[in-house]
Amino acid sequence: MPHIIVALLFLISCGCNAQDPADQIQSLPDYGPLKSKNYAGYINLTGSRRAFWWFIESESKPQDDPVVLWLNGGPGCSSLIGLHTENGPYTIRHTGAFFNNSYGWTQKANMLYLESPPGVGFSTDTPFSLTNWNDTFVAQLNYEFLTKWYAKFPSFAGNRFYISGESYAGHYVPQLAEQILDGPDKAMLARMHGFMVGNPCTGTALGDGLDWCFQLVDPTLNQYLVNHAFMSFDPQIPTDPFANYDPYDILVRNCDNDLLADTVRWDHPVLRSYRRKRATQGAVPPPYGPCNGDHLQSYLSRADVASAIHADYNPLWAQCNPIIIYPTPPTMPGVLPLYNRFFNETTWDIMIFSGDADTIVNFIQTEKIVISMNRTVKSWFMPWNYPDVYNATNTQLGGWYVKYDRVSWASVKGAGHAVPNYKPAEGYELFLSFLQTGGPGRI
Repeated sequence: MPHIIVALLFLISCGCNAQDPADQIQSLPDYGPLKSKNYAGYINLTGSRRAFWWFIESESKPQDDPVVLWLNGGPGCSSLIGLHTENGPYTIRHTGAFFNNSYGWTQKANMLYLESPPGVGFSTDTPFSLTNWNDTFVAQLNYEFLTKWYAKFPSFAGNRFYISGESYAGHYVPQLAEQILDGPDKAMLARMHGFMVGNPCTGTALGDGLDWCFQLVDPTLNQYLVNHAFMSFDPQIPTDPFANYDPYDILVRNCDNDLLADTVRWDHPVLRSYRRKRATQGAVPPPYGPCNGDHLQSYLSRADVASAIHADYNPLWAQCNPIIIYPTPPTMPGVLPLYNRFFNETTWDIMIFSGDADTIVNFIQTEKIVISMNRTVKSWFMPWNYPDVYNATNTQLGGWYVKYDRVSWASVKGAGHAVPNYKPAEGYELFLSFLQTGGPGRI
């Protein structure tokens, strides 16, 4: 009942109408009719910038289910990666074909995907210039986007609201949350219930005050590689610098391409050797490709697809925009002070999770960061389970978790950097658990 009152007050105060039918997507090329209502389009932002968004109503109870904003990272990568290859209602896979996603998050949530900052994907930056982006400005524009999006969709103003994302969204998500905490839109603050981030760039637990994603070397990477038999325990034995594995998931086939070298802005041995080869040999052909990201890039670069989703036709649409100007000074702070604010000033649910097969943001660093938050431990180091994909009456081990008094951390067994992509069933269980309990361990 309270959420209905909030929605009515919002409608009265802003004089808003229901969502614009012109924004509704009728069907998608190569896929056809959609499982639930999809909307997409642009919202104008400060400085003649335009933010492209895609909203998918829940397949269950859209009027009651939460609204969840999803942000991919980079910085400079499109959140449509999440929609089409991770947690959307369908996924494009290695064959280039669409498959219904049995573990799509839209089964229990209204999912909102934003291409941020402007200049990424279909979103457009100020005409005739490229903005020199930084975390604060991105967070401010994302907040502006949310306020204007809710003006277009006032019927969802009373639903619970969460933010989620992965990788560099470890910055985007809490920094947007801080904007919500401090911003003038008190209705936005009232609907905010928390956030979850996966394999996030967060900060350092090693005492130097920097976010390791902007350092030259991840101080825990060698420890991770040694303990996964990717480096020798004998420091006198060097490692082959041209090892060919997927740094985003050490358990899957390699699918690197030219964009991979430009996406990660910190040092990594695989990407270091890849850049060296590219500098001496030119473009290096992907050894096993193309993979689903390459198919997605081809798909969203089509004129008929752009027309169907109400986007400006962009034949150069890319998963990640390598020319986004996002400085990485060595004094870039982490986001741990924001967590301390949230612990002290809100009752939000907060969950951090790590695919344990990822070397880009490995779980050792992330778990140490969570430990450094110095919160009171509320559980043992516990297993969490998910319904067996072959027999849902049984369960399988999904990973391990620790609950603290204001935050939870969970590992995801065998998952890479993008958990819902590499382990969709496990990612969906973590998502459901977060919505229902505020952390991992639902089953």
